Amino acid sequence: MKEESRIIAGIKDWYRYLERAVVIGGSLLIIVSVMLWCSGWRINLEYSMPRGVYRSSSGEYRSGDLALVRLPGRWSDYVLRRGYASSDALHDRTRDALKYVCAIPGNQVRIGANGIEVDDRLLPFTAPKERDSSGRKLPVMTLTAVLQPGEYLVCSNQDALGFDSRYYGIVNRSNLIARMRIVAAID
Repeated sequence: MKEESRIIAGIKDWYRYLERAVVIGGSLLIIVSVMLWCSGWRINLEYSMPRGVYRSSSGEYRSGDLALVRLPGRWSDYVLRRGYASSDALHDRTRDALKYVCAIPGNQVRIGANGIEVDDRLLPFTAPKERDSSGRKLPVMTLTAVLQPGEYLVCSNQDALGFDSRYYGIVNRSNLIARMRIVAAID
C-alpha cells in the first residue's frame, strides 16, 4: 500500500513537471515567434512564390527584388471573398503576400492580353487568365504608362495563376511593406 502511494505520488509529480515544461516551452515558442516576426522573419508556404524562410532587408526597391506587399484596398477584399488568401485576424484584411517587383519608377509598362511588358520585354508567366481555378471570371486590366515616382508593378512570375499587377495594376510605394530575401528554401 505504501509502495503504491509512493508510485502514485511520483506519477503526479512527474505529471506536474511535464505540465510546467509544456507551459514554459509553449510560452518560449510564442515569445521567440513574436520576436522573429517583429524582426522581419517570415515563412512562406504559398505555391505562387518560392516556399521557404524569408527575412526583410533594407534598401530601395529594384526590379527583381522580392517584396512583402499589402494589396491595395478593394483588392484585399476581393481576394478574401474569392478565397485566394486567408484573413489576417489582427488587421481584418488579407495577409501580406510575397511578390516580385517587376517594374519600378521610370519603366515603360504595358498590361494587356499578352501579359506584363516592361520596357518592351514580355515577362514570363504574366499572361492574364480569363477565369480562376474555380471557373470564376477574373478582372481585365489594360494599362500603358511610364511609372511615376512611388509607382510599381508586382508579379508572381513563378506561377501563371498568381494574382498580381496583371489584374490590379499599379501598386503604390506605401503598399510595399518590406524588401525580402530568402534565407532557406523549403523545396
